Amino acid sequence: MITHIELQLKLPELETFRPNMAYALYGALCGCMEPGLADHLHTQEITPLRQHVRPGPEPRQCVWVLDLFREAQQLTSLLQSW
Repeated sequence: MITHIELQLKLPELETFRPNMAYALYGALCGCMEPGLADHLHTQEITPLRQHVRPGPEPRQCVWVLDLFREAQQLTSLLQSW
């Protein structure tokens, strides 16, 4: 099963949309994971988390899109609380 999550985010006032924002968001997510989960996800042959950002529907917004597989589905409640 795949869990698909889309989080609409508001950009800081002087920030413009950049596709590489996904890397920073992923780093923040890794910092909030249960200890050891980030290491475990990075040792898998197939990464169980796919993510990217796209421009949002309004100016100064973006949408963080995540698809979670297997062990990464543990992150669903954490992401929904953001």
